[in-house]
Amino acid sequence: MLNKYEGMFIFPTSLKDEALEGVRKRIDEEIKGQGGAIGESNLIGRRAFARPMGKRNGGVYCKLWFWLPAENMAKLQKRFKLVEGIFRVQIVCAGDEDLRSSGQARRLINPHISPVGEIYGLSAIHHLQIFRFTLP
Repeated sequence: MLNKYEGMFIFPTSLKDEALEGVRKRIDEEIKGQGGAIGESNLIGRRAFARPMGKRNGGVYCKLWFWLPAENMAKLQKRFKLVEGIFRVQIVCAGDEDLRSSGQARRLINPHISPVGEIYGLSAIHHLQIFRFTLP
């Protein structure tokens, strides 16, 4: 059974357009190589980080939706670590539309990779800490 995932990729700002397209094609090949299927892709563009990470002040953000068997996710994440040109990646299960629109947190696949996404305003990259809030 294929699960739907949403991936946020950050590429170095030093990549030229041709190199960026090459890395994006390599990501697609890695997903297909693990038995997955590619959905929609959205190149968000250059964004500044909230604070410098290493010697980097920003990155090029890209969001990708794809389907993949759950048992192949760990292999895929290991493969992404080998792809030059990927600065950071965060993959989450793409839940039902009503959960995403209500602002509820989605289940993270690998909490050891710094999460990036709509929840954090695309400008903050930090280690995930999940807090559960209760309303009175």
